[in-house]
Amino acid sequence: MLSQLTHELGHIKWYRDNIDSSLACFDTDFIDRSWHRGTLRNFYDRRWTALSEDPGADHRPGKPTRHPRDIQGKADAVHLRNLYNQGFASALAAVTPDEDFVETFKLVVLRNAKSTTATNPLLNSLTLEIKPNGSPLTVDVLNNSMQELADKASCVRPLVCLSPSMC
Repeated sequence: MLSQLTHELGHIKWYRDNIDSSLACFDTDFIDRSWHRGTLRNFYDRRWTALSEDPGADHRPGKPTRHPRDIQGKADAVHLRNLYNQGFASALAAVTPDEDFVETFKLVVLRNAKSTTATNPLLNSLTLEIKPNGSPLTVDVLNNSMQELADKASCVRPLVCLSPSMC
């Protein structure tokens, strides 16, 4: 439940704080590294996009991933793993820049969430196992070490205030 609530709080933060124009590192760490700037006009002209609609945002040219909307039918396991290995916090993050921010925000919160008496985070591991026809492919979602995602998380981290010591 924490994951879902944090995702929705990330959307509130996105719209309330105009993250795309107010967060100084958003352009360099999110847009320039993952998105094709020339395709974002339709994305920025919309306030809401249904999952069945074209979001108007393409991945940066040369990025070895396909946009989730370009997969007809069932996504293949290698493509899903590539999304995680190319700096997206989740497959949903690969749909639009706002979902990229929101899913990264959620990941930062989940990595740092602690109970009031605990010294260690509540969640230490979150492994996604993708089962293609052959052997399973695994992705450690919580501890993804890809530099691109690490830079996005560093950009978002100052916005997360889970305890007085983090503020």
